[in-house]
Amino acid sequence: MIKHLLSMLCIVIFINSCSTVKKIEENLINKTKSSSIFLNFDDVTESIIIDFLKYKNMFIFDNSLFFVNVLKNDTNNIIDTKKLTNIIKYKISKNTHHVHFITDKTIKKSKKKLGLSNITNLTNISTAILLSRNNHVKYYLESYISGDHDPLSLTVKLILVETGEIIFLKTKKFYL
Repeated sequence: MIKHLLSMLCIVIFINSCSTVKKIEENLINKTKSSSIFLNFDDVTESIIIDFLKYKNMFIFDNSLFFVNVLKNDTNNIIDTKKLTNIIKYKISKNTHHVHFITDKTIKKSKKKLGLSNITNLTNISTAILLSRNNHVKYYLESYISGDHDPLSLTVKLILVETGEIIFLKTKKFYL
């Protein structure tokens, strides 16, 4: 009887250790995939930002104020959108020192002032433009990642807040 219990215990431990090893392997693959997304995203973002800064209809003067909305994830992948949004901001400020970004704190105060405190995300462009105008922002930048499989697409849209005109729109594909 004791032999049977010991053998059953050994079998249970063996089965559990196999599933634990499999989970560790899956986590390692996911971490590798995640860093791959950031590396590819970094290159694609750099390319798009350089293109829009060279665009002939865009005039960035000293202290131009940008509102860069949080990147939207239209994929089935779990993506750290805040981190990717910060990469976009970094790429803009790295390539031109004439810009400033409106802070989240300022947006929250402005939402409260306009009675929009209950709106948690700013996926509606008209709401984002209203907040931008209220804070004297010159450009509103919206971006999103789309696609279900490789390649994914990054789309960046730059809107002149004063008129609501889309002055730059570009989509680039990148691989996981």
